[in-house]
Amino acid sequence: LVRGWSENSLERCEGTGRRLWSARRLKRWGRERAMGVLTASCRSAQRVREWRALCARFGGVGGPRRALTSCSARRRSDGSVHVFYGSTTGKAHMLAEDLQFELQQRLGQKARVAAAESVCALDSSKLASMQTALFCVACYGSGEPTDDAKKFFQQVMSQTPQNSALHGLHYAVFGLGSSASFPQHYNVVGKQLDEKLAALGASRIVPLGLGDDSGDLEEDFEPWRVSVVQKLSLSFDASPSTQQSQHEVPVPAPSVQPAAELAWSEVEVVRNDELIPDFDGKDEHDSCRHVVFKYSPEQRAELDYSAGDHVAVMPCNSSKVVVDAVDALRNVYPHAKLQRGSSKGQLVEHSELNESILTERIQLTFLPATFIKRMIARADTRCDDTDIQAAQRLLEQKSNIPGLTTVSLSELLSKASTLFAPWSLAEVLEALPSIKPRLYSISSSLAAHPYEIHVTVRWLTFADSRGHRRQGLCSTYLRDLTNGDRVKMCTKPANFHLPSDPHIPLIMVAAGTGIAPFIGFLQELDRRDKPLRAPSVLFYGVRSKQHELYRAELDAALASEALSKLYIAYSQQGLDSAPRFVHEVVASRHFELYELLRCGAHIYVCGGAHGFGQAVRQTFERIASECGLSVAALQAENRIHEDLAD
Repeated sequence: LVRGWSENSLERCEGTGRRLWSARRLKRWGRERAMGVLTASCRSAQRVREWRALCARFGGVGGPRRALTSCSARRRSDGSVHVFYGSTTGKAHMLAEDLQFELQQRLGQKARVAAAESVCALDSSKLASMQTALFCVACYGSGEPTDDAKKFFQQVMSQTPQNSALHGLHYAVFGLGSSASFPQHYNVVGKQLDEKLAALGASRIVPLGLGDDSGDLEEDFEPWRVSVVQKLSLSFDASPSTQQSQHEVPVPAPSVQPAAELAWSEVEVVRNDELIPDFDGKDEHDSCRHVVFKYSPEQRAELDYSAGDHVAVMPCNSSKVVVDAVDALRNVYPHAKLQRGSSKGQLVEHSELNESILTERIQLTFLPATFIKRMIARADTRCDDTDIQAAQRLLEQKSNIPGLTTVSLSELLSKASTLFAPWSLAEVLEALPSIKPRLYSISSSLAAHPYEIHVTVRWLTFADSRGHRRQGLCSTYLRDLTNGDRVKMCTKPANFHLPSDPHIPLIMVAAGTGIAPFIGFLQELDRRDKPLRAPSVLFYGVRSKQHELYRAELDAALASEALSKLYIAYSQQGLDSAPRFVHEVVASRHFELYELLRCGAHIYVCGGAHGFGQAVRQTFERIASECGLSVAALQAENRIHEDLAD
């Protein structure tokens, strides 16, 4: 039933008398612990029933392939595998945890997950003594390592083969990047790390894996993950027994606190204004908020930023989402106790439900597809076939974020409650992902607004595959904030700053909320002396006049000459002969842009990566070639700056 294993081959294995197939030993493991993982080929209810029958025949073992590798790994290797991640939005962290789960379930192998920067506390000999290190590293901005991997990346890149102590290390790297946002820097961190570790004498387990965030990241990750697990299953089976004390490296265990590697600060909400006039709440594009956060002078050092930088916001689940989840969990786990108040200890304690943890730390909506697959994989005879089928249907409810569904925990509990029978409450809450921070471009300047951080937020709502309206976690959280509320956030530097030379002309292109960093730019420019101001042109694309953001601020910048020219493109109104999209307006002003580029102008682009970002990049490629330049040359001179995301 699974990857070439047939019932006849299992009978032959049973007949060999090998100790690993001893029914007595398998029963000793316990029915729940020995229940195996169903593969993707066992999706139908009929296959599940066949699999259970086969499992029952072999003493409750839920997977012959897993039983072989798991027992062998337990007998012959006591070392642990270390899975390191470099993550900004949490996707690399999520994949690292998925890999950890797979290693533990299929191989019975200890696996620890930690941020890559935790390796910096170790010397090279201890890193090599790990024996096996797996890396899931994302690219941030224009080809830079994430904050939680930067020190480690610099440490590795600074080493030479002569002083390397990594000859005993076995490794594999999976990189995350976006071919749409930054094609010239696509997965450069993963590629460089993979090549450098090999050059330092480490042994590559499997070839480099590359995940494209502009496509299906989970689909890219799956074959790499399968290859890693297969290779490690063979190596553990063939390796001699080792003493754990020789290979146990003091890498921090995974923290239950979300994004613990970031330095979070609490700030106060002082304004939360609607930017779209006459918002009626019907259209997902018709609400956009301008939220102002205030912090104390004592927090200046930790929240310092420059115009164009990002801010990471840690959202919370709404009270309704938490109440629904608690009610659904208590229906399945009737003895669960509800606690209120903060908890700084373990994620869960036996059968307790902590309201603070459920609100602030556990993702209760947009469950990862891998979490639902785990529930299906662990199904046993206590799980109804109808619930298994219901869970499989829920997997089809994909969100606009790769790897995530539109399913909430309460919805899964209500439609497939018996799937939770093999799981304790603590296991369920531990398996759920933690809430990840969301990044926003800062739409202010400290020069104009000291001790304030301004954020522009479009409220995200959309219809799922069944036509039900869904709301984004962080945008809804920010929309509902009121004055006096406290929010956790931290600032993050971006490669999107004004030139240090004030005489350099500026060409700025934005769409929708991509206008946000340019509001901070204009506040900076407005404080420069007029003789020092170089020409600055802003191209801005919106749907209609109603959807113009910060029009009063833009008009004020024109009046003060902080902005030289403003061109606005309306995609849903205007004459048929008029340009409709912002890249078309850019193309129509090519003569004007020739002169600015010849004078050394810098280009800044902020908005969506796919349609907008690609079209604008192609337009500038044509304009640059017509004036004897090239985009590659402009990039080499650091004259093109992009802040693109979808």
